[in-house]
Amino acid sequence: MNLMRDDVPDRAPEDFLTALLSGAPDTRPAQRAREATADGVRYAFWMTPRDHGRERHEFYGFAVHASGSAARVFCTHEDAADLAWAQRVWRSLDYAPPRDGNG
Repeated sequence: MNLMRDDVPDRAPEDFLTALLSGAPDTRPAQRAREATADGVRYAFWMTPRDHGRERHEFYGFAVHASGSAARVFCTHEDAADLAWAQRVWRSLDYAPPRDGNG
């Protein structure tokens, strides 16, 4: 998992997500999910590259919060049925304000 801070003050979560997705592969609509949250947006895409001689699935998930922070999670799995597991991991990302109050 990676945590990121937006370097553009007061940018909307959707716009920060667009910046984070710059250069990401274009997947079919059936291989994407977007969900609004109370204070931001979640987005994920998944694919099955065939570059290792065996089937391997990749899942990339983002959770962007209105505070200007985001988390990115990457999951890889061999069994296609594990997509549900990867989606649960992605949906478990939740924002908690820093304890020092510096947002």
